[in-house]
Amino acid sequence: MQCDLFCWTAWLISYIVWTNRTGGLRSLAKRTLFVFFTGGTISMEHREGDIGVVPSDNYDGLLQGMSLVPDVILKPVWLSNIPSPHMDLDHMQQLCEKVDTALAKPDVAGAVILHGTDLLVETAFVIEQLLRVPKPVVLTGAMRHVGEQGYDGVRNLQNSIQASLNLPRSCEIMIQMADKLYTAMDAEKIDSLSVEPFTGKNLGSAGRITNEGVRLTNMTKVKRPRLVLDRPGASFFVPLITCYPGMDCTLINAAVDKGASGIVIEGFGAGNVTPSVEEAVVRAIEEYDIPVVLTTRCLKGGVSPCYGYPGGAASLKRKGTILAGSLSGTKAHLLLTMALQGGLSGEELAMLYKSI
Repeated sequence: MQCDLFCWTAWLISYIVWTNRTGGLRSLAKRTLFVFFTGGTISMEHREGDIGVVPSDNYDGLLQGMSLVPDVILKPVWLSNIPSPHMDLDHMQQLCEKVDTALAKPDVAGAVILHGTDLLVETAFVIEQLLRVPKPVVLTGAMRHVGEQGYDGVRNLQNSIQASLNLPRSCEIMIQMADKLYTAMDAEKIDSLSVEPFTGKNLGSAGRITNEGVRLTNMTKVKRPRLVLDRPGASFFVPLITCYPGMDCTLINAAVDKGASGIVIEGFGAGNVTPSVEEAVVRAIEEYDIPVVLTTRCLKGGVSPCYGYPGGAASLKRKGTILAGSLSGTKAHLLLTMALQGGLSGEELAMLYKSI
């Protein structure tokens, strides 16, 4: 009897170790996973008479094309069927609210969001800031449309489901494409045509999906939410202005005169601009109390106050410009708009970007 009990206990311990390694332990009970459909190439197809691919309603076929996921209940939610360039901040925030509501249910393990790749990174970034429930969320899409050779939609969806079921609580929002995982904070789309369109610009891949399961290489736990909005959905005019050689003050002054609530400047190198741009930035800050955030067009490295000459990032920082660190121009723009919705100003804004 004691031997039988010992053998049973040893077998159980071995099984737990094995299932922890393979993810099998999680399949002991039924889990629910939400799949949100927003649109994108993953559901597009070519129709006779059209000059290019267009949205379709083939989501049912997409789910049917998947292999069965054992012990998992998939709950599809149709939110929209729009190309991702049609997504705006309001759409992104509404999506985040829907995901939060779904994740709040105790039997729900996580969520997968199907999204067009053009603005997938930006939507993931917004959800990263606003999500309240600390359960895994993975965004994915496709670079090949339905019917095109090498269609990648089914594989990306299945991999994202696997990732969502195996990521730890309080992890960062993830993007999954071509078997690789990227964090929403670090990801950027760098290729407009490849089936592997994303990169982690500073940290690289956060993990990958293999035939042995999900392997994580880079993971940070997050206290949620990162940002709370006092006035979600409030509209603010926050232009993103990219610098060009010899740029003068015209565009920035025009933004000020049009009533900008904030301005994001995409500078050269480590965040440097022309002397004329600095003059316009100082005018916006000192005369109109408009927050100005500085980022860079460079993919890697980010903004750093290295240079103190007129137009240098150090000079701009000294005169009140907020440095966006490694955030891209679009992410810096979205964060500033949400910060204004959250009622942040002055030093609070500077601290927000510093914490990112």
